[in-house]
Amino acid sequence: MRNIQEGYKKEKSRIIPIDWNFVKIYSILEKVGKKVDVKNYESYQQIGIRSHGKGLFYKESVTGEQLGNKSVFWIEKDCFIANIVFAWEQAIGRTTENEVGMICSHRFPMYRPIDNKIDVDYLVYLFKTPYGKKVLELASPGGAGRNKTLGQKEFINSEILIPDSIEEQKKIVKILSTWELAIKSQEQLIEKKKEFKKGLMQKLLSGEVRFKEFKDKWNDVTLNEVANCLDNRRVPINGEQRNGIKGDIPYYGATGIVDYINKFIFDEEIILVSEDGGYFYEYKDKPIAFYINHECWVNNHAHVLKNKKNINAKYLYYSLIHKNIIKYLNGGTRSKLNQKDLMMINIKLPSINEQTKISSTIESYDKEIDLLQKELEALKIQKKGLMQRLLTGEVRV
Repeated sequence: MRNIQEGYKKEKSRIIPIDWNFVKIYSILEKVGKKVDVKNYESYQQIGIRSHGKGLFYKESVTGEQLGNKSVFWIEKDCFIANIVFAWEQAIGRTTENEVGMICSHRFPMYRPIDNKIDVDYLVYLFKTPYGKKVLELASPGGAGRNKTLGQKEFINSEILIPDSIEEQKKIVKILSTWELAIKSQEQLIEKKKEFKKGLMQKLLSGEVRFKEFKDKWNDVTLNEVANCLDNRRVPINGEQRNGIKGDIPYYGATGIVDYINKFIFDEEIILVSEDGGYFYEYKDKPIAFYINHECWVNNHAHVLKNKKNINAKYLYYSLIHKNIIKYLNGGTRSKLNQKDLMMINIKLPSINEQTKISSTIESYDKEIDLLQKELEALKIQKKGLMQRLLTGEVRV
């Protein structure tokens, strides 16, 4: 039998701190909600709750007439709140002074702590963990999506593990909040770097800003003049070959979905351009093109380009991703960028030495952003580990 460390106890097949306990939610939270007497001529602002623990957001204001017979309630501050339709997906949060005067529908029940037994922020963190998600899922019977609704009786009768001490709850919240601030600061820094890089690309690739050592005139050329399209070199890979790969070779395609249909393999330095634009659009924070310098799978919805001798491959890549490619698409509800229109896209072409200087300058920012992204992921992993250890009592504060 496993020895139990001093200060801990075994309860419900778990080793927990001696001053932590499993409690019914109804013993620490009470439901609140003052119904709004809706006036047709008055304006009301509703709140929504994002899934995956991303908290509250504000909707556009509506009139009472637009609300119609909808049942709505005034937001009260310092409450735990959930979207019953997507609670199983961690659509939960907390209300603050900022939301007082706003409204929510009956699908957003609010719960206030009873006798200071639970810190609301602690509760939100708890429900962001896999353990908390499981509690929400068990209280949400039904199928999937909109059929998987949080049962409010099931919810308040659920059991959760918490420290008895409100002071310990608050200390845990303070530690996790510090990590969240660090993550937010890193995200803001990354966004600033991306915005700066975007502006720099616009200036360097248009010739608005030039390096002082270069004076040569730039040429306007079509993509057809500086690149070869390798679409006709695609060779389908048979089933035996695909099975031998076993995911070791990266896959790239217009939709980003690995489907094992019409796949081809390239093992040279190439640029892939999306045919339908749905996956690579820059407005989704993904470029319309990828620069690839390793062996990869592609599908038949990605055009494959190889630069000619008079153009630097990285310069060609950056020239494509800073453009508004949407205007080159054609078609109906599912627009396509066909090969003919792709190869007629215009780009500005300086000397090969200036191309190299421009692309290496932009690439240095890519590398810096990539490093910041890796640091951000490390912070998120560290926070996730801290949440697991602190909210189970494995590590005490």
